[in-house]
This record gives sequence, C-alpha cells and structure tokens, in this order.
Amino acid sequence: MGDENPVKIPHSPTFGECLRIEPCKLYEAIVIIKWPDEEKYNTSAMGLRVGNNEMIYLHPYLDTDTYELLSNPVVELITINFTDDVEIFAIAALSGLQSGSAVEELDHSSLTIKEGYGFLKNSQTMILGKINHRNQKFTLKYDGSSFDDVNLVTTEFPVTFEIERLKVFQSSTVSQPVNRGDNLALEAIVYASKIPAIQKQANSFQKVHELVDKVRGFQHDIRRFSASRRALTVCNIIDNFLDKTLAKPH
Repeated sequence: MGDENPVKIPHSPTFGECLRIEPCKLYEAIVIIKWPDEEKYNTSAMGLRVGNNEMIYLHPYLDTDTYELLSNPVVELITINFTDDVEIFAIAALSGLQSGSAVEELDHSSLTIKEGYGFLKNSQTMILGKINHRNQKFTLKYDGSSFDDVNLVTTEFPVTFEIERLKVFQSSTVSQPVNRGDNLALEAIVYASKIPAIQKQANSFQKVHELVDKVRGFQHDIRRFSASRRALTVCNIIDNFLDKTLAKPH
C-alpha cells in the first residue's frame, strides 16, 4: 500500500464522507481480484458507484476476465483502490483483455499482498470488499435538480455486482494536484477500453471509428498541452493497444 502503516477507517455511516464520495456519482478505481487456486491477481480499471445504502456497485464489461471472476461463486473478496496514477489505469484497462487465463496486468512489485488479497501500493484509499450479489439489475434514482426539466433521474444497469465494504484503509501518501493532461489521459483510457466490446456488435465500423477519433483527439490535446510524463506514457500505451486491437479480424 502507500505506506507500511495505513490508517483504518472505522466501519461507520460516514464512509462516503471519509472518502469524499457522493452517492450515485461515478468514480474510477482499480479493482484487484485473486484468481482462484493461483497466486495471481487480476487488475482492472472500473467505474463504480456508492448507493444511498453505502453499498458499492460495479458494472464490468461482459466478456472480460474481471466479469468472469466476479461471477465466480468461489471468489468472495476483492479490493478497490483509488489512485491518481493514470499510467496504472492505462495498464489495468488496456492489457490482459479476455485472456481466459490468469494473466497479471501488474507485477507483484506494484502490489501489497496480505491474507490472500492484493492492494495497489500506489493508492490513497483502499477498500476490502465482499461480493454480496452477482449479476443483478440495479436501478439508480438520484436527485436531478441540476438538470433543466427533471427532478428525479432513473438509470438501470442490467449487470451489476453489489460489494459490501469490510475494511477501509487510507494511506499517508499525498495525492498529486489535478493535472489537465492526466484528466485527458483518463478520458482517453475510458473510451479506448470500450472498443473491444463495440467490435463484437453488428455493423460496428462507424461506432469504432467514432471512438478512435475521440481517443485520438484526447491524445492530441495531451501532447499539445501537457508536460505530464505519466500522461505521455499513457498515450504510448494507448497507441500500442489500438494497433493490436484494430489489427484483429472481427
């Protein structure tokens, strides 16, 4: 983890406040799951929401190793890690897709492994969670007063995993100030990670082309405006990912 003696946050109703997470909003995190019967760990970048009941809800892409692991009843515990390192997000999101075997996106030097589960060392907040419900529909209702013509917004997610937090740790590692290049890099990663799923759809050429254009636009702005080493490294990772993904027959 970020340091040798992280501070444990008590299991309390102030969970969201401790993490500065607002209910129902989408946050990006790194999810780490141990492969059953192997000392190997699947690492994925994933959006999550915290419900008003303070449960955590994950919505993974289908046909991914992460989805298969979350669906496996043998798998009970996962860790959720919040980091500002966009290079970690790029590696976790764009490597090891749909391998069907215990491929590790990150080597063990990037992890702290304790009692059969792994935490990301370079993270500010770490959650040990238990999978409560698998493959359920989740209907999200939240105040939409900031929108022009509605006061209540309802969104349904067909594939959802409900996670109960067991322990929460915070590192003494100080997060870096928000950098425009890093924000653009995260957006580029999110759009690039959608491409393999879109490619499986019928008549996907136009959609894939639009996604690639969005990603290239983010990369252009990163290289134009940002001197962030991490963001520029992410651009190279995305280039390699697109070269491999777009070259595959579909």
